Amino acid sequence: MIIPGRDGSTGTSAPLPDYTNPATRVSRLLTTHVTMFVLAAIVVALRLITRYLVVKNPGWDDYMIIVAMIFGLIQTVLTLSCIPNGAAKHSWDIRPSAHLSYVLKSAYAVQILYPLVVTAIKFSILFLYLRLSPCTGFRKLVLGHMLLCTAGGVITSIIAMLQCTPIAKAWNISLPARLILSSHHRVSGQMLRADAAWFSIAAENWSIVEICSGIICASLVPLKPLIKLLVPFLVETSQTIGSGVRKFRSRVSAQVFKTKEMTSLKLDPYAHMANSPTCAGNSDDTAERGEGITTTNDVAIMESYTDLQHTPAAAVIRSRQ
Repeated sequence: MIIPGRDGSTGTSAPLPDYTNPATRVSRLLTTHVTMFVLAAIVVALRLITRYLVVKNPGWDDYMIIVAMIFGLIQTVLTLSCIPNGAAKHSWDIRPSAHLSYVLKSAYAVQILYPLVVTAIKFSILFLYLRLSPCTGFRKLVLGHMLLCTAGGVITSIIAMLQCTPIAKAWNISLPARLILSSHHRVSGQMLRADAAWFSIAAENWSIVEICSGIICASLVPLKPLIKLLVPFLVETSQTIGSGVRKFRSRVSAQVFKTKEMTSLKLDPYAHMANSPTCAGNSDDTAERGEGITTTNDVAIMESYTDLQHTPAAAVIRSRQ
């Protein structure tokens, strides 16, 4: 079997073992898993406090996030329990007394468990949608998406379960197995399987980062009542900013509409004044020049038109003509 060397080269035999000071990724594995899981646990604890003690109205979205945390805890424990048995080390640096098969079995279990954790997180978000929206059409769409998530999670777990033929090949590298890789990928596949305790660390770290990030994101919206209770000025500031943005957008939309209307009609601010009561007795020349303007509405129209001609929207429209 081809086994990678320390410098990334390949050879026909493993390098000499180093049991005293071996290369290791233990600190990277431990730091990533503990940090991410603790952050997720804190956020979920605050979420449950909000739902059970503040609003006193827990729901299925909370139950599913609890399920996701339980699965995440199992995955974290399985991964970290492999450290004494040679995880995060090169296979040739693992002592013969270590149980390398336990590391591979744990990695196999994590691969099956991972899609279920992701599915639980998705269900928590979808149940939150159902909780927030009374719209019948939207709720039917969410329920349909739940069916798709269920099918995807179950199928992915089954595929992970049946990834090797025979299945025991996943934790017993000495067994013969049917290779499903193409010929130019066989060497790299053999290298990965032979040194799985080392190469699997990156995938394990990213999987726990993805799971915990999903749990945290799914729990941010339910925290609003607690934040409003503890730090009310943050919520008030957010609402004020949101209200100001909405008002600004409304004013801009109205201004753009008026500008488009006046520009498309080529409105002459003095043309309508010929029929004004104050201009009825004036001559045609006087009406065309706009003389005799005395009404408040006429002045307001002139000022509005003049102001709109200097807006950015008007400039954009003129540039497109």
